Amino acid sequence: MSLQDELSEIASKTEECDDLEVLTQYQKRCEVILTNVTKTLAAEQDPELREHLQEIEEQAKETQRTLKQRLAEVKIARLDPDYEQRKAQKQREEQSKRRQEMEDAQKLLSRSGLGGVLGGIFGAAVGASVPAPAGGEAAGPASDTTAAPAVLKCAQCGAELKPGAKFCPECGTPVPREKHCPNCGVKLAPGVKFCPECGSKQV
Repeated sequence: MSLQDELSEIASKTEECDDLEVLTQYQKRCEVILTNVTKTLAAEQDPELREHLQEIEEQAKETQRTLKQRLAEVKIARLDPDYEQRKAQKQREEQSKRRQEMEDAQKLLSRSGLGGVLGGIFGAAVGASVPAPAGGEAAGPASDTTAAPAVLKCAQCGAELKPGAKFCPECGTPVPREKHCPNCGVKLAPGVKFCPECGSKQV
């Protein structure tokens, strides 16, 4: 953030601030900026840079005047016995205004259909991860609905085969192995001479 932007932000916040401690901090920061710019300006010879520094110096002086005026206003206002009550009322009004703005924004989204679209997207994503069981029972963890791996069986006798087995433990029939293309990795049907995916010749 440039010094000019910082001074503009201080001036903007000063108008709404009624906290003496915060205003004092703003004033100290403004004094530091003004002191540093004035020192730099006194030693600077470049005309363009001097012009830029003079603009910052003038802005810092103006911001400082605004701060002094606001500090005086707040100090005078605090002499009023009803000051704290009015301050609390102002805070409540600001909070109510912010809530109303949020509600208006939500209504606008709802009328434009964007809220429904977003809800549908996120709702579908959540619903897809945990499908609702039949009978209205509570859905269990997603891991409970994961299908078990298919059991391999011997094509000759139907006996169950262990993963990685080369022969059937019951009848000794060789277990056919899945063949994959060494070039692209696609699964190949038995006896193919060329990969249907990348066209490479199979050995």
